[in-house]
Amino acid sequence: MKIIDLSVLLRKGNISLVPGHPDFELKDFHFHDKDFRSNSFLKISTHTGTHVDAPYHFIKDGMTIEDLPLEKIVGKAILIDLRKVALSRKGISLKEIKQAVGGKELKEKIAILHSGWVKEKWGTDELYSQNPFILPETAHWLVEQKIKSLGLDFPMDNPDQSNVPIEKKFPIHKIFLGHGIPHIENLSNLELIDRNEFLLVALPLKLFKCNGAPARAIAIID
Repeated sequence: MKIIDLSVLLRKGNISLVPGHPDFELKDFHFHDKDFRSNSFLKISTHTGTHVDAPYHFIKDGMTIEDLPLEKIVGKAILIDLRKVALSRKGISLKEIKQAVGGKELKEKIAILHSGWVKEKWGTDELYSQNPFILPETAHWLVEQKIKSLGLDFPMDNPDQSNVPIEKKFPIHKIFLGHGIPHIENLSNLELIDRNEFLLVALPLKLFKCNGAPARAIAIID
């Protein structure tokens, strides 16, 4: 059995924050030389780094993270390689997603969209400002395939929303979450997976009545 860590490293000075979210902070408050132990304080948005979005993130009556069935974020995953078409500030079309999926069965699987974007841009502001994104027709098609969750290594919404009313921003998030499909965002190391299907485990922190939570995601290769 081989385990591949699909989570980004959280380190001050080398992190990409969702615009408008608070800064990441990790600092020690007990030290071995003085206190004979080490303890640390962590301040983090629930959507920093590799994390899971619960439906409540954008759906007012949606499920919160502690009630999300673990079967949604643990199970067989299908790797969908989009690296040739996932270009900066370009939408992933329905034709492109169908070609990348080919004949793979997505029903009740975790669909993993691999763009290479996190590998290239993690730690920069460009992660959320220049990213490829999912077009609405593509999102609706993935929903129709009855995927149980969506994992990806790029922000799913168009980065250019400057002229969009606040209530209409982040339409792709709303399509998936509105159908009860959680997201596993900011995955990394997807290029290390040498097959189309594998076992994914992405367990978020169990936070009370929360919209999402940081997670440690791994691929298990038999």
